Amino acid sequence: MNLNGLVWQQAAAGGGLIILLQLGAYIWGIDMMLSTWVSVSGFLLVVFAMVLGTVAVRANEEGFISFGRAFYHALASAAVASLMGTGFQMFLTSIIDSDLADKLADASMGEIEEKMGALASQLPGGLDEMRNQVIWALSPSGQMLSWLLGLIFWALVALIVAAILKRENPNSLNLG
Repeated sequence: MNLNGLVWQQAAAGGGLIILLQLGAYIWGIDMMLSTWVSVSGFLLVVFAMVLGTVAVRANEEGFISFGRAFYHALASAAVASLMGTGFQMFLTSIIDSDLADKLADASMGEIEEKMGALASQLPGGLDEMRNQVIWALSPSGQMLSWLLGLIFWALVALIVAAILKRENPNSLNLG
């Protein structure tokens, strides 16, 4: 199955908006980078890229697209847009601000301690182990693993997008 060029355009646009969102959050500060609003906005931008990419392909193919092609194009859009966001996050934590992973881990641990209170010290392995895991997750290998595992989630979302946006050609012969 070949990938329609319109998908690349929509995915790149969505990825570009994710990069701008992350850059704005970085400039705003650590608290904004950890904000739920930034995470939700990034999720919506990927879904937006999936929908726009699939709709653009459907419009390009005379208004019809099968479920399989819709799924393929939606997942490809999500993969490209989320990879751009992951790549920029790696760029931020590795090149622009090499201390950013430590700052984010410290802020995360501060939130956990604040919300859990005295129970935080009772965690198995303690907060130091959790902090080390956060720092590893923000390393390039941790972020790539997260992106790869995230593709499973995006595949589920792509199934929903494909089910909503598919439109079979009534003139085609469907035998099954």
